[in-house]
Amino acid sequence: MVNQYSLDFKLKIVKMILNENISKHQIERTYSVARKTQREWVRKYQAEGISGLVSIITKLIVAVRLLNT
Repeated sequence: MVNQYSLDFKLKIVKMILNENISKHQIERTYSVARKTQREWVRKYQAEGISGLVSIITKLIVAVRLLNT
């Protein structure tokens, strides 16, 4: 099962890790987000900014809508 987290939630977690120095272990216990997932979000955020946290499905939906206008 794929868990779909909101962009706001992903950004909150990333900022907790990068700005507030909250451990991934603590976040995993509090929010039930795997450390591997957290690492991926941080990596994508550092590489692409906020757009890196947007799911590929959302990006595809936006692209299709733009093509149909």
